Amino acid sequence: GWIGQALVARTEATDFTQKTEIAKSKAYEEKTASIKERLKGYIVLAVESKGEAYYITKEGVGVYLKDGNAAFQLMRGQGLGINNKDLDKLKNGDKNIGSRLRGRIVLAVERNGEAYYISPKNLKVYFLKNGQGAFELLRQEGMGINNANLALITKKSADETKSAVKEKNKNEDVAVSSSDGSITLDGQQSGNKVSLNWSLVGFDSSMGFKVVVSKELDPVYPGNEYHYLSDAGTRSDTWELDEPGTYFFRVCEYLGGKCGVYSNNLKVEIE
Repeated sequence: GWIGQALVARTEATDFTQKTEIAKSKAYEEKTASIKERLKGYIVLAVESKGEAYYITKEGVGVYLKDGNAAFQLMRGQGLGINNKDLDKLKNGDKNIGSRLRGRIVLAVERNGEAYYISPKNLKVYFLKNGQGAFELLRQEGMGINNANLALITKKSADETKSAVKEKNKNEDVAVSSSDGSITLDGQQSGNKVSLNWSLVGFDSSMGFKVVVSKELDPVYPGNEYHYLSDAGTRSDTWELDEPGTYFFRVCEYLGGKCGVYSNNLKVEIE
């Protein structure tokens, strides 16, 4: 057919192609942002693949949950400290705190560092006893996601996430260390029970101590499993380790959310 010249505007084919690609790119970015925002705090399962599980962080990154160890690293790397008062409110169904912490993992920093997951579906609070328990529970809470939507999410392993947290904490510890003193850690082992004791030289840790443990050298807080001992006069702690393997303990000066001076590593073998 024919159309009058006054009714059309001429354009180069390359201009049209560029505009089309820009429109596609914008639509892709908007879809990606929407998916990431909607899934923050959820555990998603790749139902069109092999059922792989990912936890979507508050930054919209999918952390791959390969096994119980990955789940444990996730708990320590993504855990947010919570005080006893707010934790009790959360357990009792406080909607304000629940909504604010929807989809997050929280750590009881004024107790023994117990981890809890707040379901974004119904704000139910789940106790994450250990890595394997957390892995099984998080998979149970999982929501199916297709490959197309999963491809829109940036993915990382739990090891990558933990390494980033550990490096960040290492740098911050140097910056906030309050003393040039030292902590010397020693201990005794009986079966799977480990009794620790330590001494201080050159300073007084007025806010207490964090006793941290990991299967890797140089455990840190936050980032690894820990006990919090609020009494500045405490010089001992006891652990019972359920899984066999090599463990490393350290004690650190607690500075309110971070650590200052660290002790030496104490290596323990559990059979």
